[in-house]
Amino acid sequence: MSKPHSEFLRHHIDTFCGEEPDSLYKESSLKVSVARFDNVPDDGLTTFISIGLSGHLLQQRSGKSIRQEILLTVDNAYADFGIEKVIFSVAKIMLGQHKAVSRGQVLGPKGALFPEEGTNLTSLLCSYPAFFPEEFSFFENDETTVFVELIPTLSSEAEFIQKEGWSKFFEMIDKGRIDILNYNR
Repeated sequence: MSKPHSEFLRHHIDTFCGEEPDSLYKESSLKVSVARFDNVPDDGLTTFISIGLSGHLLQQRSGKSIRQEILLTVDNAYADFGIEKVIFSVAKIMLGQHKAVSRGQVLGPKGALFPEEGTNLTSLLCSYPAFFPEEFSFFENDETTVFVELIPTLSSEAEFIQKEGWSKFFEMIDKGRIDILNYNR
């Protein structure tokens, strides 16, 4: 008898983030939690990961089903911005539509992501987990579970991604023109 999906998920997250989150936020109506790991994957960064979203098979654009968890890695300076609320909002949309997000997809703009904080971030780019090793991106048991990072963007950046593509956006990040960890850009 094979292990339940939740055991594979926990082992995978424990391997890359540590065995105990620093905080755990629960959304009982979604049956999804968000685990907060301080100083993960590196000192100065905090990672928030959904747990339980992958308990649902979600439809991809291709028509195939997939399991996903979503995460957001932030500079510690922004870790108290209500990041878990953003993850719960995206999870609610995904579960409501039974649709997976695609890498390179832009969610929004739909208004300020963190209105209480006064940032101009309005959209989310769905990406591979940029701050983790490639092995973190997915795991396999009976089916593949993929981890998708949500990267907060400005409306102008979202427009650029939609026109030029997300690889060009990452070229700008790699060249130091955009600091995705600076939420006050």
